[in-house]
Amino acid sequence: MSRGDLTPAQLNEWLLTLSKELGDALDECRQAAAAAARADTNYKRAWSHAFLQAEGPVRAREVMADAETLDEREQAKTSEARSRSADLAVRSRMAQLNALQSVSASVRQEHRWGQTGPEVT
Repeated sequence: MSRGDLTPAQLNEWLLTLSKELGDALDECRQAAAAAARADTNYKRAWSHAFLQAEGPVRAREVMADAETLDEREQAKTSEARSRSADLAVRSRMAQLNALQSVSASVRQEHRWGQTGPEVT
């Protein structure tokens, strides 16, 4: 939708659409954050188990645990990235909604002025 000659009704429709998109983005963000937390817990659990099962000096056990948990670490990092991306989507929708609210206030004022003329004090 372009700015052009937007009516208050069109702006309200646009605001409702963005509000729904924000709600959807929030739902996705919550799900992504929960998935990231689960993946991180799984990785830490797997790493701890691998560390405790390994033998030798501490550094050797750490290297073994790292090597044995590469898949879990990748899953945790991927889930974390998805969560950050979902958070950015929420922030983007919030910024869009905020900007549209400002435009909407301006259009409403222009619409009033078209009906009554500007107030002079």
